Amino acid sequence: MLSDSGLAVGADGGIAMVPGRSSWVFAAVFPFLATQALRVGCECGGQVPPTQCLGAACGTPADDAGGDAGTSGEDSGEDAGADAGVDAGDDAGADAGFDAGTDAGHDAGFVGAFSITGVTGNTDGVADGWLATTLEPTANWGAAAGASTYEVVIRDAADTVDACSAQSTTATSYDFAGCVLVDGASYLVKVTGHAAAGASGAASNDGFAFTVDALAPTSPVFTTPTVNVTTFAPTYTFAWTCSDSGSGLNLASPYLVERFATSGCGGAPASSGTQTAASFDCTAMVPGAVYSVQVTAYDNAGNVSATTCSPDVAFDAAPTLSLADPVTGSSTTATHQSVDAVIGNDLGAAKWCLSEAQSSAPTSGVTACAGGTGPSGGWFTARPASVTLSTGDGSKTVYLWLADGAGNVNSSGASKAMALTGAPPPLVFDSHPKKISSLHKAGTRLTGRCTEVGGAVLITGGGTGSTTCAAGGSWAVNANFASAADGTVAVSGVQWTASGALSSVPVAHQYVKDAVFCDTPANAGAAPFASGSGALLDPYYVCSTAQLLQLASSLSSSVRLRNDVDLTAMTWAGIGCSGTPYTGTFDGNDFIVENLTNTTGPGGFGFVCSLSGTVENVGMENVNISCGSLTGAIAGLQNAGGVIRNCYSTGVIQTTGSHIGGLVGQEHGDITRSYSTVTLNGTGSAYAIGGLRRRPGGRGNRGHGAIFLLVRSGFWGEPHRRAPRDELRRRHRLVLGQADQRPGHERRGHRPDDRPDASAGELRGLGLRRHLEVRFHPVGLPSAQVAVSGRAVRREARQGVPAKTALHPSISDA
Repeated sequence: MLSDSGLAVGADGGIAMVPGRSSWVFAAVFPFLATQALRVGCECGGQVPPTQCLGAACGTPADDAGGDAGTSGEDSGEDAGADAGVDAGDDAGADAGFDAGTDAGHDAGFVGAFSITGVTGNTDGVADGWLATTLEPTANWGAAAGASTYEVVIRDAADTVDACSAQSTTATSYDFAGCVLVDGASYLVKVTGHAAAGASGAASNDGFAFTVDALAPTSPVFTTPTVNVTTFAPTYTFAWTCSDSGSGLNLASPYLVERFATSGCGGAPASSGTQTAASFDCTAMVPGAVYSVQVTAYDNAGNVSATTCSPDVAFDAAPTLSLADPVTGSSTTATHQSVDAVIGNDLGAAKWCLSEAQSSAPTSGVTACAGGTGPSGGWFTARPASVTLSTGDGSKTVYLWLADGAGNVNSSGASKAMALTGAPPPLVFDSHPKKISSLHKAGTRLTGRCTEVGGAVLITGGGTGSTTCAAGGSWAVNANFASAADGTVAVSGVQWTASGALSSVPVAHQYVKDAVFCDTPANAGAAPFASGSGALLDPYYVCSTAQLLQLASSLSSSVRLRNDVDLTAMTWAGIGCSGTPYTGTFDGNDFIVENLTNTTGPGGFGFVCSLSGTVENVGMENVNISCGSLTGAIAGLQNAGGVIRNCYSTGVIQTTGSHIGGLVGQEHGDITRSYSTVTLNGTGSAYAIGGLRRRPGGRGNRGHGAIFLLVRSGFWGEPHRRAPRDELRRRHRLVLGQADQRPGHERRGHRPDDRPDASAGELRGLGLRRHLEVRFHPVGLPSAQVAVSGRAVRREARQGVPAKTALHPSISDA
């Protein structure tokens, strides 16, 4: 090869480079020259080419022969060396050159290759690209041949600023004491090795990148179970969620899972191991045993989460059942058919079978629960709080079975025996309001019948109230509906025996509350009316007494009540009393006008003095009228074409005149689906008094009253004899008969066919078949009374005086 150095051949045949000569040098020499000292340049001084130094004395010019011979030797050497000396020269030269080069390099300060392995710090002992601490990071690298010291520095990710200043060390790691990094930031580690003679070399991966993650993973949160549960299969899957916002959960094994055969992860774990999945199947669970699981999470930086213990899971533990009387609290004897049920150890249940008939375990949660009253094939889908025992006194055994969400049924159920004694007393709602108004929403009167005198009666639901069963078997309560919203309102009534031992089965009723309109300040007391134009299809709305008074000057207007109206604080002057009848339509809208009082009114007095229009759907309650002739609670005079429908009246009317009725004083129009329980008092020469209405003309006319009369001693009631039932039915009149009051008449009690029955002292109603009774009390009292016990015709039974606001649609007009 071409070289700027001379060659020197040593005694061992090695070749060395000699500086200062230029010559052609062969990479190898002939074998026979191996033992010969080749002097090149040292004796010749470099004055002649190397080929002229071979075979000749140095410093003497070669002669022609020598030149020729040298030339010939050179040629021969070239040819022979080229062929025979290449292999030997390669081997010897490579070995000698490598040794010589290595020695020369060491002498010059050579630094071998090395690399950075990562960073560690605090509890993070893994040298990698993640650092689990921000304080005092430690850089780590491998040793470099020839390096006696290392310079190490930590810089920002852009390699522009020192994050931890450069330091020198002889070790292969350096702890940057006091240096604080930023959590979540990335950095570079740079390391350079230095030899004693001054040579240096950087790490092969100089600028090693790492990221600080000092945030531990979130604590595992169990999604199953979320509470202590009972399972009905021997395998249960615990599952949880966990996350890490830094380096992420460890890719290989993020979770350490420890299983305990105890409650609350107590004692030593039964098994332990790391895994990737965020769930753990607890298998081969033993019936009656309790299991729990503890989970710890790790991230890639080596951070460790807080340890979380799961809620307990019990396998197939038997549920518990207890029964108790809701009033007495007894767990052995029930005096109520519906008893409280308390179920325990059922937190894994999705269905409950509670039954007297299902004495063995159902096949699955899909199989029907025999005798159960739950909505899913007899199964309850929510834990029941009570159970209704079968009818009849005696011992009752209730069985309980549970099913989980997969349909597995527990192998060991529960049962409870209880003795039922006595029968629940019935409770009946009698008359009740159609609508609940603003006036009475806090105290609407409800009435009914009961059997246990002295026993408690409780009303619950949209309206609330309580009372006791009164003598005679009736109850009445002012129920509070103030908290109920407008619309359909449901209540439930129940009664107890007088000793409080046995309650009736609750009885439900529904009402309609219509109070919001009149609660609005703009409508509550505004005059002349709350709203409307007075037309038939756009009537005036009335919410208050002040608005009702405007009707006297609007005799042709249509009016509709939107509230009960109380006339207690005034003397009612009547409508249409000035000779001009009322011709409009007054719709009570199922509300009431109460406490109408008049003691000075003219003849033809009532709520309406003279009626040629329509009054409907209203109750006139607790009227107190002391007037002359032609007096009735609804109308004093009902002209031809006047209509009264679906109305009733209660209270007292007293008169010394004639033509007095509970609804109408004198009637020439139609009255349908209406009744009255007004007490009529006739004194002096009073006559022509009828309970419902009184037509003019005395005894010979067909006026009839739905309720008879209350007369002074010495005035006798006589039922009219000319009121054939078939005619009453044909005319759709709901009437019973009327009585003329004339001095000197004997008291006679008559049935509709005019057969006397003085001993019975009662008259059965004409036109109402057999459903309404009117009783005359014995003579001799200061004021003989007629007691009424009415039951509505056709389908619905009624007894007693109807309640406040109780309109009676059940009275048929057929």
